[in-house]
Amino acid sequence: MNKFEETVSYRFAAFCVKVLKLSARKCYEEIGRRNEKEMSLSFLCENALDYLITEDKYFGVPHRFVVNGYLVEIRDDNLGEAVKQLDKVYQDILLLYYFLGFTNKEIAEMTECSLRTLIRRKEQALRLMREVLEE
Repeated sequence: MNKFEETVSYRFAAFCVKVLKLSARKCYEEIGRRNEKEMSLSFLCENALDYLITEDKYFGVPHRFVVNGYLVEIRDDNLGEAVKQLDKVYQDILLLYYFLGFTNKEIAEMTECSLRTLIRRKEQALRLMREVLEE
């Protein structure tokens, strides 16, 4: 590299550093402006948070099920009736898996059955529910 190319290279590097510093300063200024105007939700009292919550309300009576001490509420009439028509074993499996988010392994331990049996029962329950919902 000759002297001229080296000089151009240094000037370009210095220009890039200036641009990056200016860009960083603008970002910090913007963050500062936001921090002055915005507030974290964790600083709000519970009464103020109650006004921020919205919930969809549907017509009809919710169907409530108790599974291993957990309360599951189904607000859809068709789905609630379909679950009610299942045997208690099938109800528990579907409610624990789909509504409470437990894994197959956890449900197998709760219901004291093998993993294979649990999966077979879950498939049977879904098949029965499909039949009920299609009627």
